[in-house]
Amino acid sequence: MTNNNKKVIEDLDCAVKNCVYNAEGKCSAEKVNINCKTAVTEGETSCHTFELK
Repeated sequence: MTNNNKKVIEDLDCAVKNCVYNAEGKCSAEKVNINCKTAVTEGETSCHTFELK
């Protein structure tokens, strides 16, 4: 799927408004790195793919 000429990951929503990979609510990164192997809650996860616009 493409969105604003960016290929997006269809099933990966993104609510981070100031990330360069946010393509109208979908992630357009080639791959996503989620770190914190010991996370047990949503708040403990962290998207290390984030890049400031």
